Amino acid sequence: AVQGSTLQLQPLSDPLALCSDGTAAKYYWRAGSSSSRLWIIFLEGGGWCYDAESCTGRCGSDPAYSTRSLCSSRGYASTKVVPGLLSPVAGSPLATAHRIFVPYCTSDAHMGNGTSWGRQFRGAAVVNAVLRAAVARGLGGGGQKHTLLFG
Repeated sequence: AVQGSTLQLQPLSDPLALCSDGTAAKYYWRAGSSSSRLWIIFLEGGGWCYDAESCTGRCGSDPAYSTRSLCSSRGYASTKVVPGLLSPVAGSPLATAHRIFVPYCTSDAHMGNGTSWGRQFRGAAVVNAVLRAAVARGLGGGGQKHTLLFG
C-alpha cells in the first residue's frame, strides 16, 4: 500500500480549466495547520503530444472522450494518497504545510491555452485556476509573508 497524505478532490471554477478531452480539470487539496503560511503545489508530470497522431496515441481516437488519466479527469477518485514531498514526516518543517496536487491531464506540459486537432490544451488555464483557488483558501492572505514551493 502507498503511504502518504490523503488529499481531497476539488473542482476548479474556471470554465477554461480543461483536460485534453474537454472534461473539467480538478485538483487535490489538504489543509495544513491553521497557522501555517507554507504552501506546497505539486504539478504532476507526464509528457505531451505534439501532433494529431501523437495525441491519438496518447489520448485515444475520440478527441472529446478519453478514459486515460493523462488526458481526462473522468477516472479521478474522490481522494488521492500522495507520497513524497506532499507527505512530510512528523516534525518536518513541511509537516504543517497546505498541500495541493495538480493531476496532469492537459498534454501540454502545463503551458498551453488553446485547441488543436479537436483537443483542449489548457495547462496554463489549469495552473492559473489552481493558484486562484489557493489564494481563495488563504495563500498570501493575512498581511504576512507566505512561502510557496511550486513545481
